[in-house]
Order: sequence, then structure tokens, then C-alpha cells
Amino acid sequence: MKKWFSWIIKRYTQLKLDKKIALLYTALILIVSVTLTISITHTAGDIILRDRKDLVQQNVNVAKESVETELNTILNTGLGIVVSNAVQNFYTSSATSISDMENIRMLIQMAMDGNSKIELITLFDDSDKSDFFSKSSTARHKATEEIKEHYEDAAETDYYNTRIYYSNTISTSRSNSLTIYFPVYSTERLNQKYGTLAISFRFEMPHISAQKDELNYKLNLIDEKGSYFIADRDIIGKPATFLNNMEKGSNTYVCDNIMYIVSPLEKWNLSMSGQVNIDDVNRTYAHLIITAVIIVAILLALALYIGQQLFGALYAPMYDLLNAMDQIDSNNLNYRLPIAPNAGADQIKLREVFNNMMSRLQEALETIQNKQTIIEKLKFEALQSQIQPHFLYNTLESIHWQALATGNKELSTMVKAMANFYRIVLSNGQDIIPLQKELEHVENYITIQNLRYDNIIEYDIEIPDNLRKYKLPKITLQPLVENAIYHGIRIKEGCHGHIKIFSSQTEEKIEIIVANDGVNPSNEVIERIKALLLSQDISEGYGINNVNKRLQIEFGSSYGLRYEISDSEEKNLLAIITLPPIKD
Repeated sequence: MKKWFSWIIKRYTQLKLDKKIALLYTALILIVSVTLTISITHTAGDIILRDRKDLVQQNVNVAKESVETELNTILNTGLGIVVSNAVQNFYTSSATSISDMENIRMLIQMAMDGNSKIELITLFDDSDKSDFFSKSSTARHKATEEIKEHYEDAAETDYYNTRIYYSNTISTSRSNSLTIYFPVYSTERLNQKYGTLAISFRFEMPHISAQKDELNYKLNLIDEKGSYFIADRDIIGKPATFLNNMEKGSNTYVCDNIMYIVSPLEKWNLSMSGQVNIDDVNRTYAHLIITAVIIVAILLALALYIGQQLFGALYAPMYDLLNAMDQIDSNNLNYRLPIAPNAGADQIKLREVFNNMMSRLQEALETIQNKQTIIEKLKFEALQSQIQPHFLYNTLESIHWQALATGNKELSTMVKAMANFYRIVLSNGQDIIPLQKELEHVENYITIQNLRYDNIIEYDIEIPDNLRKYKLPKITLQPLVENAIYHGIRIKEGCHGHIKIFSSQTEEKIEIIVANDGVNPSNEVIERIKALLLSQDISEGYGINNVNKRLQIEFGSSYGLRYEISDSEEKNLLAIITLPPIKD
């Protein structure tokens, strides 16, 4: 816990100032919102829970009254039969006549026709005089025997010594049945019992629609012993244990997330038990909490948004300045702080001062850069002056004509090539020449080297005519060819080598590639060449370093020289110069 607290403090201290204030503001709003939500929902929840309990009690009472009405209807029917003349005569006559039997049948038939739920009515006594009616004749004998057998098991009531029994086998339909037993007493002789009338009828517990109050009810009937009388089959006859825990005078008990509500049935020695899941009772309460949370969340989000806008407007100038510092640190010296027309006077002043300071700084840097460029050009011109002996060209021309006069053709060819070589070197004082002139310079140089090394150098120049008009600094390709000969072909010790000069072009640039098939270079060699190109020391790798710097001085840092290894199987070394497409 301590580590977590330390980590939170550390993270908080690392936040920006406006984030810290916004976080404290958020925490305060959140605490107030949660406190308010808890207070409102707790008060409203108590009210809703009390109202829900009252509603459940009302619905259980309605279900109880429905059962009482149904039982009382059967009770009145049975009492009407047992005191009828037909039944009294049936038991008092010594010999049962056909008319007595027919009267009873008519009476019982009328009772069954008057109540469609009645399935069996039977009369029986100790001498087993009996008569019965059933809507399913195939089940009459079996049903009658079961009714007699269950008489002793039936529960007593306070209605005229009647008994009541619940069965799931007596009914001739798929519904369960209730059987009410009526003692048949003489209407003339006090306490003289003749027999028993049993009425069996279909019984279903009342159904309370869940849509009425969004609750799911489970109704049971409990007998006077505290056992389930009508309930699910697996608990019929088992004690309703929650009755033992119910406080005296209370009809409500909550246990294991179930709320039990009990309402007694008058004189039937039964009680209606309603069971409701507390989660269902609290569903409205939960809806209230959700609604309150949503409202608080919306208000919280609105408060946070307003706070963020306020803090953002307050700290925006500081973050704009920090962003400007990051831009400058990334060498973006052209960045300027925008000035909004509706900004405050202090913000406008701050931005104007910063922008003016950056403009002066950029002007100073450009001045320094221009001076540095002039210095680099002066160095380049000094290097060029080292290879501009005009008299040498004239001397070579004289030697060429003397060699022709004496018939020394080989000497004449070498001297002529050298003369042409130095003519291009001089170029009438021009530093930038067409690519065609530079290629002629390269050819003269290769001619001289072939005369020197017994024609070991083969070469191809595959440059389109339209590219030969573009310009580049003189003596750009010759140092690359020289490197190819001395560090590639000549190392092969007498073997012939091949140099290929070709090109590629896009709208923005031209690339001239010098490839040779000399000794295959390693990655270490490529890295060493890259280091030489970046070196400020021109004493080492003078040729390629000089070419790269001259190209960048003339055309910018986007152009210059680089070395790569070809993707072909030969893995040739490629010297690639990048030029802008300039003709004039």
C-alpha cells in the first residue's frame, strides 16, 4: 500500500501545473457528486422499499381472497348437497329406490354443471353406500377409492367439521386437485352422522402478473401445522421454517434474499405465503440509483469540461511558448508564435517579443552561414588553383606534334589524351561544365590509364543525350573513376576490369552511377567510406571528400556523393552522385 501511495505521489509531481490543478478540481467535484448521490438514493430507496413491501402485501392479500372465494364457493355447494332432501332420504330409507338415486344424480349433476372445475362428487359411509360422478368415467373407481383413503389424512377446518386435502393424482385432468370432505348429518336427529360427501375440483394457485408491478411472485398455502400444503411437489408436507423466525405480530420475514409475506385464510386453518426475491423488490431502487448515477455523471462531465476549458485558456500561453522552444530545439527556426486577434494584451506582447527575437536570431544565423559558404568556396578555389598550370597544356601540345613527326603513335595518343584532360581541367576558368564535357574528361583519363596499365580497363558510358546537357562541377566523375581503378580493378593484379557509368532521373534530381567489378567491398569498407565523406579533415580521402563537399557547397546538403553495394550477384561497388536538373 505504501509503495502504491509513493508511486501516485511521484506521478502527481510529474504532471504539468494545469493537470495538477485539474486533477484536484476533478477529485473535489467527484467527492461532492458521490456524497450527494449516496444521500439522495439512500433516502429515496427507503421510501421505495417501504412502498414496495406494502404493494407486495396487497397483492398477496388479493391472491388470498381469490382462494377464499373459490373455497367458499365449493363450501356452499357441498353444504347445499348434504342438507338436501335427496341425500337425507338416501341415507334414511331402508331400501334405496331408483327415484332416490335419480334425485341424487340430478342434484350432483346440477352442482357439477354449475362449476366447471368440479371433477368428482362422491357419497360414502361405513356400509359403503356410494354414488359419484366424474367427467372422466375411466378414472371413477380409482379416484373414488383414493378419496376414501385420503379422508383421514385431510386437514381439519373450522367450517362445520369439514376437511380439506390436496392431491396431484385424484384429478382427471392434468391440473392438481383439492378435495373438501363434508360430514353428512341428519337434519332431524342431533349429532347423527350418516356419511361423508367429498367434492374434488381442479385447483390452481392465483397468478399475479409480473407486469403489474415488475415483481415475480411465488405463492404457497401453509397448513396449521406450519407445513407446506399447496406448493411445489418437492416441498409439500415439509415445514415452512421461516415461520419460526418471524417476529410475533409481524407477517413479513426476510431471509437469504427472499421476502416472505403471510396472510391467513379465515377458518380454513390455512395461510397464504407469498415469496418475492429482494432483487426484484429493489429493482426500482436500482433503476433510481442508475438514473442518479447517470445524471451525476453528466453533471460531472460538464463540470470537468468547463474546468478543462478554463484551465486550458489560463495555461495556453505557457504551453505555446514551451511548444515553440521544442520547435527551436528541433532546428525549426522558421517557427513563429501565432497571434490571435482576440488574445489579451499580455499574450500579444509576449508573442511579438518572441517572434522578433527569433527573426533576429535567424538573420544572424543566415549571415554566419553565408560567411561559412564564402569561406568554403574560397577554399575550393584555392584547391582548384593548385591544378591550373596553363603552361602545361601548351607543352603537351608541342610534345604531341613532335611525336607525330617522329611516328611514335603511342606517345602521341597519350600526350593528346593528357592535353585534352588538362583542357577540361582548365575549362577557361569555368567551375560548372556540361556533363558531356565531364564524360570526355573521364574518357581521356581512362585512355591514359590503359596506356599505363596495358589496356586492363574496359568501360561503358550509358548516359542519354538529353542528360548530357545538364551541368555539374568539373572534375566530379574522374576522382570516382580513379578510385575504381586504384582500389578495385588494379588490386585484381593484371586481370581486366570493367567500369560502367550510367544514370537515373526523376523530376527533382539526377543520379550518375559509377560501377566497377573490382574486388567486392565489405560492409566495413562502406562504413569507412561514409566516415570519410563526413570527415572535416581533407588530408585523408581527399578525392571523394572533395567531390562530396563541392557538390553540397554548389547545390545544397540534399545533394552530394554516397557509396552503396549493388543488389546483383556480383555485389559491385556503386559510387552515386546526386545532382539537381540544371541546364543553364
